[in-house]
Amino acid sequence: MELSLFRTLLEDMILARTFEERAAHEYTRGRIGGFLHLYPGEEAVAAGVIRATGPGDYIVATYREHAHALLRGIPPGKIMAELFGRETGLCRGMGGSMHLFSREHRFMGGYAIVGETFPVAIGIAYALAMKNRPEAVVCFFGDGAVNQGTFHESLNMAALWNLPVLFVCENNRYQIGTEIHRHSAVTEVFKRSSAYHIPGRQVDGMDVLAVHEAATQALGSLRSGGGPALLECVTYRFRGHSMADPGSYRPSQELAAFRALDPVPSPASDSGEADGLSRHGEHCLAHGAVANREELQSLFDKARERIEAAVEFSEKSSDPSMELFRDLSSLHPSPTPVRPSREPEKKTGWQAINRALDLEMSQDERVFVIGEDVGLFGGAYRATEGLMAKYGEWRVRDTPISENSFTGLGVGAAMAGMRPVVEIMTVNFALLAMDALVNLAAKIRLMSGGQFSIPLVLRMPGGVAHQLGAQHSQRIEAMLMNVPGLRILAPSSPQDSLSLLRMAIRSDDPVVILEHDLLYFDEGPVREDDLPSLDSASVLCEGSMLTLVAWSRMTNLSLSVARNLKSEGISVEVIDLRSLSPVDWETLVRSTEKTHRALIVEEDGRFAGGGAEIAATLSERCHPLLDAPIRRLGGLFVPTPYNKTLEASTIPDEKSIEHAIRMSLSS
Repeated sequence: MELSLFRTLLEDMILARTFEERAAHEYTRGRIGGFLHLYPGEEAVAAGVIRATGPGDYIVATYREHAHALLRGIPPGKIMAELFGRETGLCRGMGGSMHLFSREHRFMGGYAIVGETFPVAIGIAYALAMKNRPEAVVCFFGDGAVNQGTFHESLNMAALWNLPVLFVCENNRYQIGTEIHRHSAVTEVFKRSSAYHIPGRQVDGMDVLAVHEAATQALGSLRSGGGPALLECVTYRFRGHSMADPGSYRPSQELAAFRALDPVPSPASDSGEADGLSRHGEHCLAHGAVANREELQSLFDKARERIEAAVEFSEKSSDPSMELFRDLSSLHPSPTPVRPSREPEKKTGWQAINRALDLEMSQDERVFVIGEDVGLFGGAYRATEGLMAKYGEWRVRDTPISENSFTGLGVGAAMAGMRPVVEIMTVNFALLAMDALVNLAAKIRLMSGGQFSIPLVLRMPGGVAHQLGAQHSQRIEAMLMNVPGLRILAPSSPQDSLSLLRMAIRSDDPVVILEHDLLYFDEGPVREDDLPSLDSASVLCEGSMLTLVAWSRMTNLSLSVARNLKSEGISVEVIDLRSLSPVDWETLVRSTEKTHRALIVEEDGRFAGGGAEIAATLSERCHPLLDAPIRRLGGLFVPTPYNKTLEASTIPDEKSIEHAIRMSLSS
């Protein structure tokens, strides 16, 4: 090993230790808020692994990631300013200690939720493999994460598709305050990878040379097509889990034993004497990488100067503005609409979706489809039929039943520049993917300070269908409408199924498309080039006496009722909402101000539903012009029963919609 590397590794560890000690000090002064998870004791892992990577490789880290970001080459001032919450910070003050991102350095984020690193890492690795790129992904995680389902799901997919990812376990023996023998039946983490035919190796994580050698070998094998690998680095954190944790649960003898293995030498004390040298310090002196203790002390002095400058930079920096926050927390503009020029063709709902995917995949190689049974089987509703044969397995990928992880894979791939379309077989299974959707897809743009957008589409059928029972008849739009950062779409026709999907794929936001089980085989006219704004509602039937707002299947039932009532002289304006988030308030308000009455029809339960929000907002904005209270019609607030007759009684039908219209007009 070259002497320059000996010295570089030493400098890396000293810099990391110095930064963390100063961060602890600034936390006690109130300059740093929230949770602060520090790294002293584990520096050999970050230094050894990251120095084995190339500049084109990607790093995915946990919430204890300051050292990883520093040693990746990110300036200390940018990191410290982020911890201070300043606009000059790495993420412009939007991420903080647990969420450091740098697109420039291919540092793909620190994540506060244990186990989230795995799906993001395999998503980036999937993108690399798709493009046949030579780079690798390094995924750091702690021993506590190995009991999360995402660990097993992601290792399975990484092995299944031979993805270029090195999993690095920083086994510091504790998940917060619970020692590994108390939280894991298998305490040697590297052995777990054998279940997925992934080579695993355990090394002394307090020995930076051993870590560097093991990481270099693993990455070399990975780059030559050897597939994923796992490296377990047995290490120790000298502090508690966070600054709020005194670490009193650890035996003093244990702490002393690991202190003796400290990878970072001690600087000179006030008396001028160093307390200890550390193994790597001895290596450096013995091999001439450092001439003497005086030169060693100078390394500490230089590190302190850099960190002092970082603190001064942070102190002088300004807080981010509300304007910046609003910009970063807002959705991107909708893709540019396209006016139709072609003649319509008759298509069913599933055929329209299939055609939309085909068109976008043929025009953009970044688009790929992933999900359960989307390939050979062609999708549960035939929506992806024939696409794998046309575009190949990398672009139409059958997945294991691992919703949270393959949705998270889509997030990672989107961060790497792809445009994934994730199909979840039913919205009921999407509840398993809420972490990836809510904590990753919806938040990364803000947390990264705008460095990463997530152009991800999540398609899924739902709603009450034909006796599918309580666990397969759910409607989750109200739940999703409460998640800022997501677009939520609900097509009601084959035309919208095609148009909204094509525009969603082109959007730079994460988009959820809620398709209804009972609309896949409805037929209607479709123009392939009719691409309206994603934000716009559609006035399907103009009227003067009542504004009726609906979405998905309820739109079609409402339109049918409105047309039948025309013969009685009852004029109802039917608006298909299409976008549940954001809502096209302009169209809704304009119509309600014209008719002076409104009715909201939804399949989901009325309690705390989307209809409640629409009714409340319209009441506020149109109150002076309303001739009657805004009414709502929705499903019963119950799990859906299996019995056919009872099932039908839980949701609105044409008869109940007509009754609601008449009641609205009579009040």
